[in-house]
Amino acid sequence: TEQKAWRMVATDDYNEAIEIQSELSVIWIAPNEEYDYFNNLVLGDGHFVSKEDFEYTVYNTTAAVFNGSKLTGVSPNSSTTISVKPIPTGLSVSNTIHIAYIPEGTYFLRNQETLDYARVKNGTMTNGQRVVQYDFDESLNEERWIFTLNAATGYYSIKSANSSSANYYMAVSDDSSELDKPIVIRSATESTLTDGMKWKVTKTSNGAYKIIPKTGEANDYVLATSISMSINNTGLLQGDYIDNNSYRDEWMILNVNKKIDVSKSSMLSSKLPVFIFDFILIKDVSIKSISSCKTTTDHFLLTFSHSPYILSDCSSNLC
Repeated sequence: TEQKAWRMVATDDYNEAIEIQSELSVIWIAPNEEYDYFNNLVLGDGHFVSKEDFEYTVYNTTAAVFNGSKLTGVSPNSSTTISVKPIPTGLSVSNTIHIAYIPEGTYFLRNQETLDYARVKNGTMTNGQRVVQYDFDESLNEERWIFTLNAATGYYSIKSANSSSANYYMAVSDDSSELDKPIVIRSATESTLTDGMKWKVTKTSNGAYKIIPKTGEANDYVLATSISMSINNTGLLQGDYIDNNSYRDEWMILNVNKKIDVSKSSMLSSKLPVFIFDFILIKDVSIKSISSCKTTTDHFLLTFSHSPYILSDCSSNLC
């Protein structure tokens, strides 16, 4: 009958009545990292070829900005909302964007209490091998850890840079939610990570970091040393976080390609480990005075107490 008949009319306007959706309603981005936002839109039958086919709004540009077709994280631990719609007409989509604490990259993990570094014990890459604290050795890949952020969840994976044919990740033993479970390495891929291999990173009040396994998140369990003394091969564990003056549950996350600068005032009359340029370590140095630099371009790189500080370019009274 006439009521059941339909007439189809061809049109060249692909944008009309096109619905778009983002694959993720909440997106996590690392600081200074890019997320290819437009390539991750789910489109109807429209044919969008560039970001110029969209009208978009970023409501907090101190958190993230569009750079070409990509969304770039700006300020760590910030968030914004974005709204995108097709041009000339169509249904819009909105997303919440969270900026994580640290960029993706390769890092050393230095415990704030013992000043030792997380490493794979003996460099042995096998399932269940313990992760321990040890003296710093810049040349060893077993002390280097590769952080990769999952855009959908905000969890990092922490892969040993000593991995070769198989990828080994830092993990809570048995994916347990129990207190004081050992930290080990296990083989996996980014798509097969279990909860014990997923980590959140947050900052503490003194500038260090809590590294939180998903298995311990509900109880505020974190990556920690099992003792407060600097003893090589002491195992790391899923420990409880206590905000006090024992820092075995806090870490500095040190980019292997960057320098750490501290202030002149923090170096005076202090016993501290010293990093010079490419993380060559001189332990237990007592700084009693500061002499002038021989050049105006060199930096001396130091760590002090539980926070990094800034040292300006060398001048007549800084070194």
